[in-house]
Amino acid sequence: MIELYLFVNPLGKRCLNNERLLQQITANHPNKITNRIIPFITPQMIDNALLSNQQPLTTANRQQINCLFNEIIRDYHAICIQGQRHALQYLCALQEQLITLQQPYNLQLALQTIAKLPINRQQFLDDRCSPAINYAIQSDLQLCYEFKINNPSTAVIIGEDWQQPALVIPNFHAQALPTYLAQLTAVADG
Repeated sequence: MIELYLFVNPLGKRCLNNERLLQQITANHPNKITNRIIPFITPQMIDNALLSNQQPLTTANRQQINCLFNEIIRDYHAICIQGQRHALQYLCALQEQLITLQQPYNLQLALQTIAKLPINRQQFLDDRCSPAINYAIQSDLQLCYEFKINNPSTAVIIGEDWQQPALVIPNFHAQALPTYLAQLTAVADG
């Protein structure tokens, strides 16, 4: 079995493309691949979001974007409770609304996105306020720290039969995943 962690910017177009490709590749790969998407934020991601929207880098603007990122991440984790696959579908659909269609994020948009997916609306509303979400976010931050993740579109691949503990791939491109897996499997077999 292979575990793949993809650390993403919840408002990043490149991350959205990687998430979509990752779904396709892992679904069709002969090895069992467990993938986990981990949205996170950094001060640089906040500044980049402001600059891309031509907003000044003020404390108030940074706090507003930080709250936006945190709300998206909390809602993502609330859906993770209902299953990783559903959460990934939700995140991709939400990112499409936010990035491509330039919709502002709010609870109404989250609920509209959920309505199109097999997600229990009431459970989502209950879970998004749960203390378990804080724990899940802290666990993800701990993974970022342990793997020294600073930039989105970074992947970590772990194989249970591999001699090396983990492969950290900055600037990950999902279309290269089969090549990485073939090389790592060859090393493990050889």
